Amino acid sequence: MQRSLPLLAKSFARKIQLHYSRNQIPTIDSPSCDVFLSHRGIDTKKTAAGLLYYQLFGLGIRPFLDSRSMKPGDKLYDHINLGIRNCKIGVLLFSSGYCESRFCLYELALMMESKKRVVPIFWDVKPSQLIVKDDGTYLEEDLQRFNWAIEEAKNTVGLAFDSLTGDWSEFLGNASDSIIKNLQEVEGEEMENNLKHQEFQCLRIRASVVAVMEAQGTCLPDCCTVARRPLCCCAAEMVAALMELEILEVSGMVHLWCSASA
Repeated sequence: MQRSLPLLAKSFARKIQLHYSRNQIPTIDSPSCDVFLSHRGIDTKKTAAGLLYYQLFGLGIRPFLDSRSMKPGDKLYDHINLGIRNCKIGVLLFSSGYCESRFCLYELALMMESKKRVVPIFWDVKPSQLIVKDDGTYLEEDLQRFNWAIEEAKNTVGLAFDSLTGDWSEFLGNASDSIIKNLQEVEGEEMENNLKHQEFQCLRIRASVVAVMEAQGTCLPDCCTVARRPLCCCAAEMVAALMELEILEVSGMVHLWCSASA
Protein backbone atom coordinates (compact mmCIF):
# COMPACT_ATOMS: atom_id res chain seq x y z
CA MET A 1 0.00 0.00 0.00
CA GLN A 2 2.77 2.40 0.95
CA ARG A 3 4.72 1.62 -2.26
CA SER A 4 1.79 2.60 -4.55
CA LEU A 5 1.07 5.86 -2.77
CA PRO A 6 4.04 7.82 -4.21
CA LEU A 7 2.96 6.78 -7.72
CA LEU A 8 -0.49 8.27 -7.17
CA ALA A 9 1.07 11.35 -5.65
CA LYS A 10 3.38 11.76 -8.64
CA SER A 11 0.41 11.64 -11.04
CA PHE A 12 -1.53 14.09 -8.90
CA ALA A 13 1.42 16.49 -8.77
CA ARG A 14 1.72 16.45 -12.57
CA LYS A 15 -1.96 17.42 -12.84
CA ILE A 16 -1.42 20.35 -10.49
CA GLN A 17 1.66 21.49 -12.42
CA LEU A 18 -0.14 21.22 -15.76
CA HIS A 19 -3.11 23.23 -14.42
CA TYR A 20 -0.96 26.14 -13.27
CA SER A 21 1.23 26.15 -16.39
CA ARG A 22 -1.87 26.38 -18.59
CA ASN A 23 -3.33 29.21 -16.53
CA GLN A 24 -0.13 31.22 -16.21
CA ILE A 25 -0.58 34.86 -17.22
CA PRO A 26 1.51 35.81 -20.29
CA THR A 27 4.14 38.48 -19.72
CA ILE A 28 2.60 40.69 -22.41
CA ASP A 29 -0.43 41.16 -20.16
CA SER A 30 1.55 42.55 -17.23
CA PRO A 31 0.30 46.00 -16.14
CA SER A 32 1.61 48.70 -18.48
CA CYS A 33 0.09 51.69 -16.69
CA ASP A 34 -1.76 52.71 -13.56
CA VAL A 35 -3.93 55.45 -15.06
CA PHE A 36 -5.31 55.71 -18.60
CA LEU A 37 -5.87 59.33 -19.71
CA SER A 38 -8.70 59.49 -22.25
CA HIS A 39 -8.84 62.91 -23.93
CA ARG A 40 -9.42 64.78 -27.18
CA GLY A 41 -5.96 65.76 -28.36
CA ILE A 42 -6.76 69.03 -30.09
CA ASP A 43 -8.66 70.22 -26.99
CA THR A 44 -6.48 69.24 -24.05
CA LYS A 45 -3.20 67.56 -25.08
CA LYS A 46 -1.18 70.76 -24.53
CA THR A 47 -3.11 71.79 -21.43
CA ALA A 48 -5.01 69.52 -19.03
CA ALA A 49 -3.93 66.13 -20.40
CA GLY A 50 -0.26 67.07 -20.67
CA LEU A 51 -0.19 68.69 -17.24
CA LEU A 52 -1.91 65.73 -15.60
CA TYR A 53 0.50 63.31 -17.27
CA TYR A 54 3.57 65.06 -15.88
CA GLN A 55 1.92 65.62 -12.49
CA LEU A 56 1.14 61.91 -12.10
CA PHE A 57 4.49 60.82 -13.51
CA GLY A 58 6.26 63.05 -11.00
CA LEU A 59 4.31 61.37 -8.18
CA GLY A 60 5.57 57.93 -9.22
CA ILE A 61 2.31 56.92 -10.93
CA ARG A 62 2.43 55.36 -14.41
CA PRO A 63 0.02 57.26 -16.68
CA PHE A 64 -0.90 56.31 -20.25
CA LEU A 65 -1.06 59.21 -22.72
CA ASP A 66 -1.06 58.29 -26.41
CA SER A 67 1.54 60.90 -27.44
CA ARG A 68 3.87 59.83 -24.62
CA SER A 69 3.17 56.11 -24.31
CA MET A 70 3.30 55.11 -27.99
CA LYS A 71 5.88 55.48 -30.72
CA PRO A 72 5.64 55.64 -34.54
CA GLY A 73 4.81 52.21 -35.92
CA ASP A 74 2.74 51.06 -32.94
CA LYS A 75 -0.72 49.68 -33.66
CA LEU A 76 -3.12 52.26 -32.26
CA TYR A 77 -6.04 50.04 -31.26
CA ASP A 78 -3.74 47.31 -29.92
CA HIS A 79 -2.05 49.72 -27.51
CA ILE A 80 -5.29 51.41 -26.52
CA ASN A 81 -6.90 48.04 -25.79
CA LEU A 82 -3.88 46.85 -23.81
CA GLY A 83 -3.60 50.15 -21.92
CA ILE A 84 -7.26 50.16 -20.88
CA ARG A 85 -7.33 46.45 -20.04
CA ASN A 86 -4.24 46.72 -17.83
CA CYS A 87 -4.86 50.12 -16.23
CA LYS A 88 -6.21 50.35 -12.69
CA ILE A 89 -8.35 53.44 -13.21
CA GLY A 90 -9.32 55.67 -16.12
CA VAL A 91 -9.46 59.46 -16.28
CA LEU A 92 -12.13 60.75 -18.67
CA LEU A 93 -11.08 64.24 -19.66
CA PHE A 94 -14.28 65.49 -21.28
CA SER A 95 -14.03 68.58 -23.47
CA SER A 96 -16.24 70.30 -26.03
CA GLY A 97 -14.94 68.09 -28.84
CA TYR A 98 -14.67 64.79 -26.94
CA CYS A 99 -17.86 63.28 -28.35
CA GLU A 100 -16.81 64.20 -31.89
CA SER A 101 -13.91 61.76 -31.75
CA ARG A 102 -14.53 58.10 -32.55
CA PHE A 103 -11.34 57.18 -30.68
CA CYS A 104 -12.50 58.97 -27.53
CA LEU A 105 -15.89 57.30 -27.65
CA TYR A 106 -14.23 53.92 -28.23
CA GLU A 107 -12.00 54.41 -25.17
CA LEU A 108 -14.94 55.53 -23.06
CA ALA A 109 -17.11 52.56 -24.06
CA LEU A 110 -14.28 50.08 -23.51
CA MET A 111 -13.62 51.41 -19.99
CA MET A 112 -17.30 51.20 -19.05
CA GLU A 113 -17.69 47.72 -20.53
CA SER A 114 -14.56 46.61 -18.66
CA LYS A 115 -16.08 48.03 -15.45
CA LYS A 116 -13.03 50.17 -14.78
CA ARG A 117 -13.08 52.73 -11.97
CA VAL A 118 -13.20 56.12 -13.71
CA VAL A 119 -12.69 59.75 -12.69
CA PRO A 120 -14.60 62.12 -15.02
CA ILE A 121 -13.22 65.64 -15.50
CA PHE A 122 -15.50 68.11 -17.27
CA TRP A 123 -13.12 70.58 -18.91
CA ASP A 124 -14.97 73.65 -20.22
CA VAL A 125 -18.05 71.52 -20.78
CA LYS A 126 -21.16 70.54 -18.82
CA PRO A 127 -22.33 66.92 -18.54
CA SER A 128 -25.58 67.84 -20.33
CA GLN A 129 -23.53 68.95 -23.37
CA LEU A 130 -22.02 65.51 -23.89
CA ILE A 131 -24.05 64.14 -26.80
CA VAL A 132 -23.10 61.76 -29.60
CA LYS A 133 -24.26 63.28 -32.86
CA ASP A 134 -25.27 60.90 -35.60
CA ASP A 135 -23.33 62.07 -38.67
CA GLY A 136 -24.34 59.03 -40.67
CA THR A 137 -21.06 57.16 -40.20
CA TYR A 138 -22.00 55.24 -37.05
CA LEU A 139 -23.80 51.93 -36.94
CA GLU A 140 -26.91 51.88 -34.79
CA GLU A 141 -25.28 49.48 -32.34
CA ASP A 142 -22.29 51.82 -32.00
CA LEU A 143 -24.58 54.77 -31.25
CA GLN A 144 -26.33 52.79 -28.53
CA ARG A 145 -23.02 51.65 -27.10
CA PHE A 146 -21.51 55.15 -27.01
CA ASN A 147 -24.63 56.82 -25.61
CA TRP A 148 -24.87 54.19 -22.90
CA ALA A 149 -21.22 54.78 -21.95
CA ILE A 150 -21.74 58.55 -21.78
CA GLU A 151 -24.74 58.15 -19.50
CA GLU A 152 -22.69 55.89 -17.24
CA ALA A 153 -19.99 58.56 -17.05
CA LYS A 154 -22.54 61.29 -16.32
CA ASN A 155 -23.78 59.27 -13.35
CA THR A 156 -20.26 59.17 -11.87
CA VAL A 157 -19.10 61.94 -9.53
CA GLY A 158 -16.38 63.97 -11.22
CA LEU A 159 -14.55 67.28 -11.29
CA ALA A 160 -15.42 70.42 -13.25
CA PHE A 161 -13.02 73.11 -14.43
CA ASP A 162 -13.31 76.39 -16.36
CA SER A 163 -9.97 77.08 -18.02
CA LEU A 164 -10.70 80.83 -18.29
CA THR A 165 -11.63 81.55 -14.68
CA GLY A 166 -10.37 78.51 -12.75
CA ASP A 167 -7.26 78.14 -10.62
CA TRP A 168 -4.94 75.81 -12.54
CA SER A 169 -2.77 74.83 -9.58
CA GLU A 170 -5.88 74.06 -7.53
CA PHE A 171 -7.26 71.97 -10.38
CA LEU A 172 -4.06 69.90 -10.66
CA GLY A 173 -4.02 69.35 -6.91
CA ASN A 174 -7.69 68.30 -6.74
CA ALA A 175 -7.41 66.06 -9.82
CA SER A 176 -4.26 64.28 -8.66
CA ASP A 177 -5.70 63.82 -5.14
CA SER A 178 -8.87 62.24 -6.57
CA ILE A 179 -6.88 59.98 -8.86
CA ILE A 180 -4.55 58.85 -6.06
CA LYS A 181 -7.47 58.16 -3.70
CA ASN A 182 -9.28 56.04 -6.29
CA LEU A 183 -6.04 54.28 -7.19
CA GLN A 184 -5.42 53.37 -3.55
CA GLU A 185 -8.96 52.01 -3.19
CA VAL A 186 -8.63 49.87 -6.32
CA GLU A 187 -5.24 48.51 -5.21
CA GLY A 188 -6.71 47.72 -1.79
CA GLU A 189 -9.58 45.81 -3.39
CA GLU A 190 -7.15 43.92 -5.65
CA MET A 191 -5.01 42.93 -2.69
CA GLU A 192 -8.04 41.66 -0.78
CA ASN A 193 -9.25 39.67 -3.80
CA ASN A 194 -5.78 38.17 -4.31
CA LEU A 195 -5.66 37.03 -0.69
CA LYS A 196 -9.08 35.41 -1.02
CA HIS A 197 -7.96 33.69 -4.24
CA GLN A 198 -4.79 32.37 -2.59
CA GLU A 199 -6.75 31.03 0.37
CA PHE A 200 -9.19 29.32 -2.01
CA GLN A 201 -6.35 27.72 -3.99
CA CYS A 202 -4.70 26.52 -0.77
CA LEU A 203 -7.98 24.90 0.23
CA ARG A 204 -8.25 23.18 -3.16
CA ILE A 205 -4.71 21.82 -3.00
CA ARG A 206 -5.11 20.59 0.58
CA ALA A 207 -8.49 19.02 -0.20
CA SER A 208 -7.00 17.17 -3.19
CA VAL A 209 -4.08 15.88 -1.13
CA VAL A 210 -6.43 14.76 1.62
CA ALA A 211 -8.66 12.98 -0.94
CA VAL A 212 -5.70 11.02 -2.32
CA MET A 213 -4.60 9.95 1.15
CA GLU A 214 -8.10 9.03 2.32
CA ALA A 215 -8.64 6.94 -0.82
CA GLN A 216 -5.58 4.89 0.15
CA GLY A 217 -6.71 4.55 3.76
CA THR A 218 -3.68 6.49 4.96
CA CYS A 219 -3.85 8.31 8.28
CA LEU A 220 -3.96 12.05 7.75
CA PRO A 221 -1.29 14.28 9.32
CA ASP A 222 -2.76 16.63 11.92
CA CYS A 223 -1.93 19.67 9.80
CA CYS A 224 -4.10 18.28 6.97
CA THR A 225 -7.18 17.78 9.13
CA VAL A 226 -9.93 20.15 8.03
CA ALA A 227 -11.31 20.53 11.53
CA ARG A 228 -7.89 21.51 12.91
CA ARG A 229 -6.70 23.77 10.07
CA PRO A 230 -9.42 25.73 8.23
CA LEU A 231 -6.71 27.22 5.98
CA CYS A 232 -3.41 25.82 4.72
CA CYS A 233 -1.48 28.59 6.43
CA CYS A 234 1.05 26.23 8.02
CA ALA A 235 2.46 24.87 4.76
CA ALA A 236 5.78 23.87 6.35
CA GLU A 237 4.05 21.44 8.75
CA MET A 238 1.99 19.98 5.94
CA VAL A 239 5.04 19.47 3.71
CA ALA A 240 6.99 17.86 6.56
CA ALA A 241 4.15 15.46 7.32
CA LEU A 242 3.77 14.48 3.67
CA MET A 243 7.52 13.92 3.33
CA GLU A 244 7.39 11.49 6.27
CA LEU A 245 4.85 9.50 4.26
CA GLU A 246 7.17 9.67 1.21
CA ILE A 247 4.64 11.70 -0.79
CA LEU A 248 7.49 13.86 -2.08
CA GLU A 249 5.95 15.06 -5.35
CA VAL A 250 2.75 16.36 -3.77
CA SER A 251 4.55 17.95 -0.83
CA GLY A 252 6.89 19.69 -3.26
CA MET A 253 4.00 21.14 -5.26
CA VAL A 254 2.27 22.36 -2.11
CA HIS A 255 5.49 23.92 -0.87
CA LEU A 256 6.22 25.65 -4.19
CA TRP A 257 2.69 26.97 -4.56
CA CYS A 258 2.48 28.27 -0.99
CA SER A 259 5.90 29.93 -1.35
CA ALA A 260 4.81 31.69 -4.56
CA SER A 261 1.57 32.83 -2.90
CA ALA A 262 3.28 34.26 0.17
